[in-house]
Amino acid sequence: MARVKQKRTPSRFANNQESINRNDQWSCCLQQTLETKREKNDSVNKVRPEEQVKVKKRRYRPGTVALREIRRYQKTTDLLIARAPFQRLIREITQELSVEGIRYQTAALIALQEAAEIS
Repeated sequence: MARVKQKRTPSRFANNQESINRNDQWSCCLQQTLETKREKNDSVNKVRPEEQVKVKKRRYRPGTVALREIRRYQKTTDLLIARAPFQRLIREITQELSVEGIRYQTAALIALQEAAEIS
């Protein structure tokens, strides 16, 4: 047998409107009760400043943070010391050791920095 679509009767629509009106009234009452409960909870949860408990800062065991930093820096390939301060330091040291103005290639300075950071 073939299925036939059933049509809605007008009585269903009337019941539908009534249930919508009931839901509106219920939601209004529900909102009012929730607001009063929230107000009660807010007044109960308020604590005086002297009664507040200070949260202790997390303290790791000795060596835990150091090991974490070692693992992090071993994963990276970038240089740890900034390039410009390291170059200034190299130029300052060479000026103290020699009288002449020494010029450096950028590749040489980078090689010096990588060698210094490896060891």
